Amino acid sequence: MPSYKLTYFNARGRAELTRLLFAYNGTAFEDARIQGEEWSKLKPNTPWGSLPILEVDGKMLGQSIAIARYVAKAMGLAGKGDMDQAIADSIVDAGMDMLTAVVKCKFETDEAKKAELKKNFDEKTLPAYLQNMSKQLGKNEYFVGKSPGQI
Repeated sequence: MPSYKLTYFNARGRAELTRLLFAYNGTAFEDARIQGEEWSKLKPNTPWGSLPILEVDGKMLGQSIAIARYVAKAMGLAGKGDMDQAIADSIVDAGMDMLTAVVKCKFETDEAKKAELKKNFDEKTLPAYLQNMSKQLGKNEYFVGKSPGQI
């Protein structure tokens, strides 16, 4: 069995999907959570100058969604065929759109603009996302197939 080390800040953020995949599958991994001062030393040695990174038997992979897709495939959670995998990928990509909207609200420094972003998120973005997710799920128990997929 491969050795996994997931490195990210001490937060859920962009590493949480991968942590959830490991937990769901019962796969042991090192959850390395770094502090801000450690980041400046680590950053030049990462594939893309960003976190999270996943090390698999010492080989480093960057980009949160690439990491999650790799882990899902390695654990048999990515769907059973190209179409299932593509549908699962579309669900994940929609989730990343939501994360981008949340981050935009959270880190806006202008309070008036932040209030406007939050109002738009609460009244338009989130309801549309939930409606689309519900539409994708339909009357099914899972988004893809008859067993848990990548989501």
